[in-house]
Amino acid sequence: MRAGSKLALSLSILHDGCHHISLDESYLGHSSRMAALPKAGVDNSNLKQEFPRTSENDLSSVQKLNDLDVDVDIIAVQGLASTYEWSWSIESEDGTRYHWLRELLPQNLQKPRVLAFEYNSEWYENPAHATLDDCGKRFLECLVEDRTHRGHTHICGGRRNRPILFVGHSFGGLVIKQALVIASQTHHEEPRYADYRDILYATAGVIFLATPHRGSSFSTLAKWKMQAGRLFGVQTYPELVSILDLGSPSLTALQQNFQKILSRSLLADLQLFCFYEELPLAMVVKRESACIGIGGVQSLEANHMEMNKFGPSGTNHKNYLLFEAELLEMYNRGKEIVRRRFAGMYSVLVTLLLCQLPTHYSYAIR
Repeated sequence: MRAGSKLALSLSILHDGCHHISLDESYLGHSSRMAALPKAGVDNSNLKQEFPRTSENDLSSVQKLNDLDVDVDIIAVQGLASTYEWSWSIESEDGTRYHWLRELLPQNLQKPRVLAFEYNSEWYENPAHATLDDCGKRFLECLVEDRTHRGHTHICGGRRNRPILFVGHSFGGLVIKQALVIASQTHHEEPRYADYRDILYATAGVIFLATPHRGSSFSTLAKWKMQAGRLFGVQTYPELVSILDLGSPSLTALQQNFQKILSRSLLADLQLFCFYEELPLAMVVKRESACIGIGGVQSLEANHMEMNKFGPSGTNHKNYLLFEAELLEMYNRGKEIVRRRFAGMYSVLVTLLLCQLPTHYSYAIR
């Protein structure tokens, strides 16, 4: 159809069986060719699948799942200078590690897929020279890669509207916010615009576990440690810690940009919940910093290092039940929230397409 060539709307069935709807680049403003993703200064960053368990616990095994067996992705992001194995587990009486993401979290969810984002954010001894922006970029890259079939250049049509629930512990909550802000600030003409938009629209909720939205006194202690360490030749990376200063301009700007996302009509229904540490011992993030003034708020009977340590019994389980209650609510509402967003986006695209067609074509379609 000649009149519609400028805004060619195509429905193609990919070899993997997913339906992919695409508007050509003159409309969406991005090339259909694979664009090289910007290299973030973070090494060994990847998504690890916790549930369902597979033979390989890496991104390649994630893509072997049947998409029909999953109705939500729950993605946990670890804190500063943490490790994957330590972040989401507790030590059992027999000395083994109890990984609650894979053993406890899926029990009351119907068809979840649970993943953990591992990234290098070490600031003391062999530090990663990575900024918060680097961490956010790499996380966003991993999210897109996870939803893209091998050999294809964009997110699969069958995966794009699967709801995402994020869980961020401490600095990990800032990484989540940074990734969403980067996605929201991508312009129409940039190659990843459509993929980043899909990640935004698929984000149904975020749970923050003691995230220092307004900074933490930890940065002062860390700077003292770095100063002492440098006297003995220890390598450090102060820039990664400085962003956590109380009243940090970078954190203020991040929060302002994050709130702009929430003010958009299609993302105004984003579910948010903040948990803060209750025990004064080793209190790293105070309530006024852990709570952003939007969404729900709840304390956990834990210090900062225990905020992400859930288990099958005792206080760890009591805290987990509080966490699970909020996650289940997000889980139950998430599918409808995401469905409504994508329906609204498709409605806008069709309206714009009809406006570009001659009158007789437009009425014929209607």
